[in-house]
Amino acid sequence: MKKGLFLLITIVFVANACKTIINNNRIDEPVSYSHKYYQDKIAFLNFDNIDIDNPAAVINRLKNKIDESDLNNDNGVVLQCSSISKMILSNSKIDDSFINIIKETANYSKAKNISILLEVDFNNPDKYYLEKSGLTNIKDNFNLLVTSCDINGFYFKGIDFSSSHTLNALQDIIVNCMMIKPFLIVSTNEEQFYKFSEVSEDLLKIGTIDFLVSEKAKTIAYNKYLTISEYERVLPQYVKKLSPESFITLNLEEVAEINAPIKVNDGIEKQLNTDHKIHFIISGKPDVIDLKIGDKEYRIKTNDWVIPFNYLVKKEGSTERYGSWIEFRRPFERVTGNNTYNLLCRTTYPSKVTINSDPVKIYTTGVFFNKVRLTEGLNRLRAVATDDKGNTTIYEDQIFYRKEDLVQKEKQLYIVDDSIEPIENLSLTPTDFLNVSFLGSKSQIAFVELIPGNQKYSCSRIDFSNVSQYKVSIPLKNLSHNQKHQIKLILVNEDGSLNPKSIEKFLKLDLVVKDQDEYPSLITTSSNSILTYTLAPIRLGAPIRNELPKDVILKSNGIFGDNYRIKLSETEEGYINKEFVDANVGINYTPGYYINPIASYSTEKEDIVKIPYLENVPFEVYPDPEQKRIVITLFGVKSSSTWIIHKNDLRFIEEITWQQTSKETYKIYINLKSPKIWGYDLKPKGKELVFKLKYPPIYNLESSTPLKGIKISIEAGHGGSNIGAVGLSGLKEKDINLDLSKKLADILTLNGAEIFQGRDSDIDMALLKKRDDAVRSNSNLHFSIHANSSEPVNEFLGTSGTCTFYHNPFWAKFAESVYYKLLDLELAPFGSVGSFNYRVTRMSEMPSILVEQAFMSHAEDEEKLNDDNFRKLMAEKIYSGLLNYLKYMSE
Repeated sequence: MKKGLFLLITIVFVANACKTIINNNRIDEPVSYSHKYYQDKIAFLNFDNIDIDNPAAVINRLKNKIDESDLNNDNGVVLQCSSISKMILSNSKIDDSFINIIKETANYSKAKNISILLEVDFNNPDKYYLEKSGLTNIKDNFNLLVTSCDINGFYFKGIDFSSSHTLNALQDIIVNCMMIKPFLIVSTNEEQFYKFSEVSEDLLKIGTIDFLVSEKAKTIAYNKYLTISEYERVLPQYVKKLSPESFITLNLEEVAEINAPIKVNDGIEKQLNTDHKIHFIISGKPDVIDLKIGDKEYRIKTNDWVIPFNYLVKKEGSTERYGSWIEFRRPFERVTGNNTYNLLCRTTYPSKVTINSDPVKIYTTGVFFNKVRLTEGLNRLRAVATDDKGNTTIYEDQIFYRKEDLVQKEKQLYIVDDSIEPIENLSLTPTDFLNVSFLGSKSQIAFVELIPGNQKYSCSRIDFSNVSQYKVSIPLKNLSHNQKHQIKLILVNEDGSLNPKSIEKFLKLDLVVKDQDEYPSLITTSSNSILTYTLAPIRLGAPIRNELPKDVILKSNGIFGDNYRIKLSETEEGYINKEFVDANVGINYTPGYYINPIASYSTEKEDIVKIPYLENVPFEVYPDPEQKRIVITLFGVKSSSTWIIHKNDLRFIEEITWQQTSKETYKIYINLKSPKIWGYDLKPKGKELVFKLKYPPIYNLESSTPLKGIKISIEAGHGGSNIGAVGLSGLKEKDINLDLSKKLADILTLNGAEIFQGRDSDIDMALLKKRDDAVRSNSNLHFSIHANSSEPVNEFLGTSGTCTFYHNPFWAKFAESVYYKLLDLELAPFGSVGSFNYRVTRMSEMPSILVEQAFMSHAEDEEKLNDDNFRKLMAEKIYSGLLNYLKYMSE
């Protein structure tokens, strides 16, 4: 669990001294008046003597006052009315006339670009209602105000910071308001605030109170905890230190009785009110919340929560939404340089919804969204939903748009940090070249310097629209051996038009040059030691040459961060991560041998080829269906083959040939009678490599159970703590994968197939175990079931459609057969994609494909995936595609 600092909120009295129990970082220095003020000008508009029977006159009077403030260049006004304040803090519902006065005044003030704060005076509230059951009615009054009126926040006055009851009530009121508008300003009176400095300072430090207002100076007191200079104005900026995730409301009506004693995270003590809700503030989102109600304890997970954090606690400790609600599904930066924001929301379906007053479509998943164009400064993001029972809910936040000064940026000299290559420690040989590249200011001059040595190397340049790419290849033959070198980038503006005229950047890595014979020999430590072609940054890993068995000996000749470069031959190399090898094996030679004759024969289940494997050299297998062959390459092997033993009863192997392609590379070609094969593998056994080519299962597509005789493996992607992709509405990929896998299994079983279900419940499973289980099941075919997702995360009608993936090109027809049937579901065509590096389907033992149902990041696709009937149809289409593939294989 993340250790959230619990903000004030419950006060205990010890030896007549009060302290907050939710913030252990005490303020030791004495607190005094700031005497520093921001540049804001605040006006106080008092309308105590009002005629409630003539609200129009009151509104006109306040508008005139707003006009005066506008002429006076005031940035904010505080509305003061003792009658309204008393009514808010009472058991009475606030009068509609008062609501209308505040609403009209706030709208007028907003049009003048003047912030408006409503004063709430705690000096004369009814203590019973503030401290007991009446707090529910008080919160209802604040809800009504916040929902109906476009105010910027509150100015709380007369707070007794030594009273635990008052502070608990204040916290409940604040959190309650933040469930609707988490940007609302919480301010109080500077002169009163510092009378209780031992307690009150923490509220300012943590952000429960945003700033102090001085009635004497008619401005805002400087707050050292805000990142705003005293020479700036506060009100035009986003000032909340606490994020919306800091405010939490829990409805405990199913788990606690009224007045039950409650503890939150062993710190906050609460007592349940008549609305069955508790409110508290946490600095930073926790992974879990520990809730103790009497003797019963609940551990509430928050990983699925989205703002607002207003949830009902169920008896088993889970949480869910309740009543009427709106979610903002994607967190966003409070300050942005983008002039649009695509706001994604969710509510109950069906509902009528708007975003910033524009009606938008709501999907059956409850999601709705719209792109909001931002203007410079503060912008509101407001969602409104009215459900089919007529209940209206709002949720509103704000974002600050700061227009990027492209002209100023063009005048600056810069290097783009995340474009720099290399980024890891390097150990290379004298015959290598060091390749350095980076992006930076357009059309400049760049150098790379190696230290020690103090020699600069000029970079070539490729110009793009806004930047240039600079790169250079540096020969290492003259660098000192076994010495750490630093790499320095230098970008120079020769004509003096940019500032500064030059910049330098040292890379956070070391370069060492060693002779080839100084690099260690390695031995693989895993039965699935991954050897790759390159270190290309691909999502599922670099392209794989082979998964080597244990105890293969490799000769390294370079180190790239956590990866060894492996010399396979004079012309070929590979890369292997340090996790798969042991470098302290005392081997100081490169393995190799002369190969003896190769033999082949058949059994009841497979064609078999035995290849001499006299030393544990690296090898790889290349599937080549176009040439109807499988190519096995042995590195470090030389030919002494005088014959190859062929048996005439081989069913699928046509012929075995070989070729010495280089002095240390030996290739064996297993030529096939047809590319329609059912799987193969190559494994060492003693002093031999044994290649097995499986025979097809026996099935009859014309029978009532066409799949009888076939065993099928199904993997439901992800599971347990591995959720997979999360849809726009919160739909979890692991859940729909499992559901479709079960539906598919039911259909296949009904048609005669034997099923191996790799994941039949919501459990964690490693990818390697999933694949090993599938292989050990001796299945004839394999499906991996997944759902797709794409970037960017704020384009909700972007990439869409269905697709299938395969790794081994022999399984391409399998993937295509299923894919073309999935298109019957009127999903967009994304394609049938080969060379896919997913570990579970990266197997040769059986035809194996991955089905990506559709895109969870696309609103229409997710709507379909959320539909149980649609998933049934998808399972049927996968079955139809399988039948087409089986027909192709039997032709």
